Amino acid sequence: MIDAIIRSLKEKHPGIVAVNDNLSQKAWLVSRMFDSLAQPMAVVLPDQKQAQAFLEDLLFFMPGSSDRVVYFPGYNILPFKSLSYHRETSTSRLAALSKIMGFGKRRHIVVTYVDTLLQKLLPRQVLSDASELVMANEEIDRDLLVAALEAGGYTRATLVEDPGEYAVRGGIL
Repeated sequence: MIDAIIRSLKEKHPGIVAVNDNLSQKAWLVSRMFDSLAQPMAVVLPDQKQAQAFLEDLLFFMPGSSDRVVYFPGYNILPFKSLSYHRETSTSRLAALSKIMGFGKRRHIVVTYVDTLLQKLLPRQVLSDASELVMANEEIDRDLLVAALEAGGYTRATLVEDPGEYAVRGGIL
């Protein structure tokens, strides 16, 4: 059966909907399809709990490939609520988007859930223009980088404790 599914996908059928409730079987099937196909994949599950359970199963069936599996979390806040998003969630979403955009130039399996797909995203070009790759021990104009961090919503702190914060100590950022 797996061969028939893979053959069908190679013939460019638009997608597969798996209705069996067993997430482990779905994870095994996705891992086999990913090994056989030369294209990225997206797995959309009904809710966050199922997405995280599926992710654990998928990582079990793909040992050593955790860098190729991207979990794209949602904010879990209804749009009409006046609550702010968690920085940790924002950081996870941005990390996932950077992988998806191809900064690593590898194909990935993106695991997410329906509510996440209903949330608007920044356009790809806007996110790409706002991104800055900074390497450890790289020499860079500190003032320009600080200005870019401020424009990106980072907060200057005396001691960095959370994602989204930065500190300046002399010439060290």
